Amino acid sequence: MQLNFCAVIDETSSSPLSSSSSSVKVTISKTTTNKRKPMLIVNGYDFQIKSYNKTKTIKFWRCSNRNCGVLLHTNLNDEFVRFSGNMTDHSHIPNPAALEIRTLREQMRQRAENELLPLQEIAEQEVRKGLLTGEALAVLPNILNLGHNLIQNRRKLMPPLPQSCSFSISDEYKNDYLNCDRLLLHDSYDPPFQIDESLYTRPEGRILVWSSDVQLKLMFDSEKLYMDGTFSTAPPNFDQVYIIQVIHHETCIPAMYALLPDRKTTTYSYLFHVLFLEAKRFGKTFAPTLIMTEFEPGVARAISLEFTEKTTQKGCFFHFCKAIYRNVQSNGLSSTYLEDIRIRSIIRQMMALALVPHEHVSSLFGRLSEELGEDERSQLDGLFKYFQAQWMRQITIWNVFNISERTNNFSEDQTCTFEEVQDRARALLDGLIEKYSIVVQEQAACHFDGQCEINLNNRHICPACRLAKCFKCGMSIDKLQESRQNKPKKKSLVEKQEQHKPNT
Repeated sequence: MQLNFCAVIDETSSSPLSSSSSSVKVTISKTTTNKRKPMLIVNGYDFQIKSYNKTKTIKFWRCSNRNCGVLLHTNLNDEFVRFSGNMTDHSHIPNPAALEIRTLREQMRQRAENELLPLQEIAEQEVRKGLLTGEALAVLPNILNLGHNLIQNRRKLMPPLPQSCSFSISDEYKNDYLNCDRLLLHDSYDPPFQIDESLYTRPEGRILVWSSDVQLKLMFDSEKLYMDGTFSTAPPNFDQVYIIQVIHHETCIPAMYALLPDRKTTTYSYLFHVLFLEAKRFGKTFAPTLIMTEFEPGVARAISLEFTEKTTQKGCFFHFCKAIYRNVQSNGLSSTYLEDIRIRSIIRQMMALALVPHEHVSSLFGRLSEELGEDERSQLDGLFKYFQAQWMRQITIWNVFNISERTNNFSEDQTCTFEEVQDRARALLDGLIEKYSIVVQEQAACHFDGQCEINLNNRHICPACRLAKCFKCGMSIDKLQESRQNKPKKKSLVEKQEQHKPNT
């Protein structure tokens, strides 16, 4: 926060406003207290407002140190008038470190009220930019405490949480971040978005879907889809945030975000029906060859009901292994798994059944139980019964043999990203929608000033560099890649030496 210097006055004994016999140069700057109340910095000392005179024309300020009796008079514009009485010398030394920290805190509060970055991230950024002195750093509170103290500032400017699903969405959250293109794709509670429910049962709660036209076209043109739901970032009155992602130019790109009220099959079927209608609007077909999920029963049944036999449904290999190990833990075999090499080998072979041809899974699973000794069989009996009942009925879903992408970790990374940017202290719908708007806008338009070759090389930048045209040169991404491939390679140092070597 920049301090506002409002007065620099020379006070002498000849001045009618002065009660001091010596020449005093007064420098006044404005700031605020930790509670956002006005404060003056006078020659390095802090003064807080005390009261007014009877006519409300003069402000009385006292030193912030309660043991110090220095009083200051200013006019209503906080311009210096005089010191009160003969006491102008403070009983303590100034504390510039406190002023630095107070200014830093005010910067954090302002950003917390106007931005949606995580509070701890705001605190860390401001500390880095603050360039505090060593004295201020020595008394600076912990970063975690600084971020936690900003929660109240963010909550004050946020709208109250809706008590039910029947709330209205303002127009600024129906379009993208620049308010140019449509972002809200479907709202099951809004009449303009109503669809024919003769073939689909309307879900009990509200469904909100966000996706731009660029994202929809990518999704309908993609042969592989990756679906995942997260529950920790879901706002109140909703059960989960559901994400569909695609692979474009070797980069995983979110193509749709949805807030779902539950995990029922009817809810997922309704969501897919909305996408089918949008595909028809674009003159495309929504028929991917592969859909990878994380073994959610509701979405698995909905995919089998809504998509044709040409669409193969696969479960994430990572979640498959995670489910098996979770059962190992529930059976009390965690220590045995770590200490017994034989037991650990059997469990890992069980996980590896997803990597062999599905026609050999049953026979290989039978061999695992046959090779066990009596003690091992008794220890792993619960695990084998679980695997037989849970996984041997639908082998084709979790078997990922001959599948190039065997995990759904693309979606896991995306959900983790939203968990980081979302304020965990209070999951607010408006903040969540605004974050989605920013991400969609970044995907719809490249706003990097770097050269196209750098953008194409860097996989950690905005995915927009792989979506449309580069704003700097207007060349499409495909042509950029083609031009790079045709560009002659630079000669290495060895080749240059060979070129200039004299013939013998």
